[in-house]
Amino acid sequence: EIKGYRPVEQALVAEHIFRKTIEESIGVGIAGFDSNWKQIYANRIFCDMVGWSAAEMMNAPFPQPYLIQTSEKVTVPRLIDLIDSSVSSPKGIEYQFQRKNGTRFWVLIHSNVLSDSDGESIGQLISIADIDDLKKAEDTLRRLSTRLIDAQERERRLVAQDLHDSIGGRLAGIKYGLEKMAAQKETKDTKTISALDDLIAVVRSTLEETQRITKNLHPSIVDDLGLLAAVRGYCREFQQLYPHITVDLKQELNEAGLPDSLKILTYRVLQEALNNAAKHSRSKNVSVALRHHADRLELTVADDGKGFDEKSVSIASGAASGMGLQGMRERAELFGGTFRLESGIGRGTRIFVAWPIDPK
Repeated sequence: EIKGYRPVEQALVAEHIFRKTIEESIGVGIAGFDSNWKQIYANRIFCDMVGWSAAEMMNAPFPQPYLIQTSEKVTVPRLIDLIDSSVSSPKGIEYQFQRKNGTRFWVLIHSNVLSDSDGESIGQLISIADIDDLKKAEDTLRRLSTRLIDAQERERRLVAQDLHDSIGGRLAGIKYGLEKMAAQKETKDTKTISALDDLIAVVRSTLEETQRITKNLHPSIVDDLGLLAAVRGYCREFQQLYPHITVDLKQELNEAGLPDSLKILTYRVLQEALNNAAKHSRSKNVSVALRHHADRLELTVADDGKGFDEKSVSIASGAASGMGLQGMRERAELFGGTFRLESGIGRGTRIFVAWPIDPK
């Protein structure tokens, strides 16, 4: 019993104390906004996060001082759009806030609509978790992984160069010598000529296989001519290898400033996506799009094949197609990108990959 209050007042005070205790014991920040995005509530955790008191935030005009604004990007309206669209999303959205001392930190935001007694929306209530340490750990892991991949690519480049210069060169020399011997037919009997022709065919096939392995180890065309030329060349080779599949290529990309590791990564994801289309889709048409969009590099590969059930592929991780898709997803996410797969039985398959690009 709370002295000095009538029963109804006691119930209201008790409810307020209980709610306040719950709000303050939750380990995340909580902020409330009205329909005009004026802040109407902030719990102690959120105040501690940003460094402003609740009174300072309530009195501050929109946008609130912890919302980062820059001249290059109108970030605050974008944040509001993201929050509005994430109400039903269990994943939440990641965003950067600014503390009173000027430092920035990453947060994970979940949002719910505030409603009145009639069920009408009157604002938003958001929970904010500080994930700055997690983001820093992810960035560190990403940098280390990138260095590892770069080291692997350098090793692959050396092995490919050795194959090309030593084995490839010697096979080419053997092939030339055999062809020269076969050309002197007047000095050979029929069996010898036939044997030489067979040897030439074997050496030619081995040389082509060596060249294929060399190219798969490291696509030197990316180093020599760039990503755009490498993508055009690979699509052309794919078309020749699978003449029953028509490839439609669209490229809108300025590759100046793209890191070499991202170029190689994009090329390898394209290889895997096209190989999957050829081996599993039974498609007649494949479209490839490589373009800049804002501050992202986007790659889309879509086919009109038989498609598949996405859930069954994700479960059957041992399937070749599943492993290929998982590899592409890992390659995308390793560099901070996103991977999206859309498919259905009889509806073809669409693979979309995007990587952030530093606009500098």
